[in-house]
Amino acid sequence: MQYFWNNHLQQHFKEEETLLFTALQDNLVTQAISEHEQIKKLVEAITSTGSFQPDQFRSLADALDKHIRFEERILFPYIEETLSAEKLTQLGERLQQIHQTGEMDNYPDEFWI
Repeated sequence: MQYFWNNHLQQHFKEEETLLFTALQDNLVTQAISEHEQIKKLVEAITSTGSFQPDQFRSLADALDKHIRFEERILFPYIEETLSAEKLTQLGERLQQIHQTGEMDNYPDEFWI
């Protein structure tokens, strides 16, 4: 969980906040940023204690699921409807530049060893 946060999800949130969310300043964007902060706090709570509780992981999984559904069903369609085609094209090109090399996942999964 910590590896995924440090190497994938944290960067993903940063990209959304600096690329997508700056184009609009409204309640939906505020909600998305607030959910990012909530997820970050849940990750920090899990990693800071050293004793992992199943309820903490359930809370994190629920928060992530809720956030993903919010983005898929409400926020991203709203962004697509609100921003101009030109702005959406610019954002798409920028995201392609960022992800040109593809993600490397070097997590040493002992299951496969």
